[in-house]
Amino acid sequence: MLGLWTAPAHAFRTTQDSESAVGIEGPVAWFEPPVPYELNEAGSDDLSFDVLSAAVMRGFNRWTEPACSGLRLEYLGTTTRSAIRRDEQPTVAWVERGWSDLGYPAGAIGVTTPQYGSRDGRTWFITEADMEMNGVNFRWVENGGVPGGTTVDVEGIVTHEAGHWFGVLHPCEARGQDGAPDCLTDHTWDATTMFPAYVGEEQRSLEQDDIDAICFLYPGGGGGCEETGCPAGQTCSADGTCVPAADCRTTGCPAGQTCGADGICTGGGGCEVTGCPPGQSCIDGACRVTPTGTLGDYCSSNAACASGLCTLGADMFCTQFCATADPCPDGFRCTSIGTNSVCEPTEGRLGDVCTDNGDCLSGQCAASSDGNFCTRECGSGVACPDGFGCVAGSGTRLCKPEDDGCGCSAPGARRGAGVGVLLALLALAAVWLVRRRPR
Repeated sequence: MLGLWTAPAHAFRTTQDSESAVGIEGPVAWFEPPVPYELNEAGSDDLSFDVLSAAVMRGFNRWTEPACSGLRLEYLGTTTRSAIRRDEQPTVAWVERGWSDLGYPAGAIGVTTPQYGSRDGRTWFITEADMEMNGVNFRWVENGGVPGGTTVDVEGIVTHEAGHWFGVLHPCEARGQDGAPDCLTDHTWDATTMFPAYVGEEQRSLEQDDIDAICFLYPGGGGGCEETGCPAGQTCSADGTCVPAADCRTTGCPAGQTCGADGICTGGGGCEVTGCPPGQSCIDGACRVTPTGTLGDYCSSNAACASGLCTLGADMFCTQFCATADPCPDGFRCTSIGTNSVCEPTEGRLGDVCTDNGDCLSGQCAASSDGNFCTRECGSGVACPDGFGCVAGSGTRLCKPEDDGCGCSAPGARRGAGVGVLLALLALAAVWLVRRRPR
């Protein structure tokens, strides 16, 4: 990307407009609405739970109001769970102690961290999100709030953070970070909900730029996808909803096969009888590329793994189910994810400390002024996961840990510099322990 910012075809910004998302095709939205969220029952120390929960719901629901949007929500109720990434639970929670221990700047009012997945490495979607609100450095009120102060309007902030939850970015950034317009010199977006600094109750209402963004990500508005179309990687089904493109609910099945609830053709008369082309295997009655990924190998979908299981998150690797009676092999531990337990590497994950390439699952160890850490290449359609920036390395671009989440701040508060360092892959024996991400 050139150093000068060139306005995209739309004024708003979504995940695909981030510098780390070069080459991503189509909108990056929740894959299968309704979009879920739940609220930690501990609430906020500053407000009654009834007041807080009502404001949270209004903030989320605000984004469903534009007539051009097909966004649908599902409130899952209250939970005792904290906001923990990659736990498959979309949690909103107030943090009343230990905010700095989480690595967030004191001036960040709220931090929202979507998690992403992809079936093919080009089209991406949101699989989970968490929202954490700073109850340590800010006082939350039902109405009012002081721009530039430490008293903030709960509904306005939730509305802003919910935009991130759905995949909307700030329309501008201070000093033009992440390839965005510079908020300090261009005041076009000062009145928008997604403006990156708190400006008061005005952030409760959506401006046209915000509306355009949500309708771009979740087109709808009564006519169904026959009129609005679908995001990349999805197609319009007979009932007017967007479904995965390779979905037999839309494409149908070969003679003798039936379409399952998951959109996959199964049953006799298929490849069990006819066989499959070279390099493909008959799996559940359908021809698929023969999976070759072993435990710990890089993967972009379940189909890449011999076990049929690929994790989604900061690291994407082939895994397998485990239990006390069926433990993981050496170098892996059995970790609970939802109601299941899977094998997770004990070291070598993205961002872990390393001394050479062999220490990392990706086979890539980077050196920087902050120390050595496991990395992988990015750019050219390959985005870094949440919490990592795609920065310049030696002849390539690499994922480097940065400040997590939105880090939406009060005016004058600055986020950490994070990615202002040149990375270099360690010039040690380049032993590739895992397959590199396909291009």
